[in-house]
Amino acid sequence: MVKYLTFAKRKDGMSHEDFAHYYANQHTPLCVELLPILKKCTIRRNFLLGNQIIYPQDFSGELEYDVVTESIWSDPKDFNQFLEDINNTEIQAKINEDEKNLFKPGSIRVVMVEVSEHKNE
Repeated sequence: MVKYLTFAKRKDGMSHEDFAHYYANQHTPLCVELLPILKKCTIRRNFLLGNQIIYPQDFSGELEYDVVTESIWSDPKDFNQFLEDINNTEIQAKINEDEKNLFKPGSIRVVMVEVSEHKNE
C-alpha cells in the first residue's frame, strides 16, 4: 500500500461549506477526469472543524489547514503511473488553474506516510 496526505487551506473569504462542496463536487471530479488512474485509489477528504479543537483546549488561533486528504493506493504500479501522469505539464496546468478557485496560494503540502496501526483491546 502507498499512502500520501495532502494538507491545504481554503482560499480567503471562502466558507467551510462552499470549500467542502467545491472540493468534492468540482475539484476532485476534474482531477479524476484529467487523471483517470485516480479511479484506482481511495480518496478521503477530512475537513477540519476549526471550532471543535480538542487539544490544546486553550487554542484560540486559526488552524493552518482546512483539509487533510488521504490518497491510498493498493497497487504501487498504479501509484507510479499516477506520478508519471501528474507530471504532464498540460494536466498540471489545468489542475493548478482550478486550485486557484479553492486553495490559499502556497498552502498545499503533500507528504508520503507510513501507516502504523494499533488496536486497543
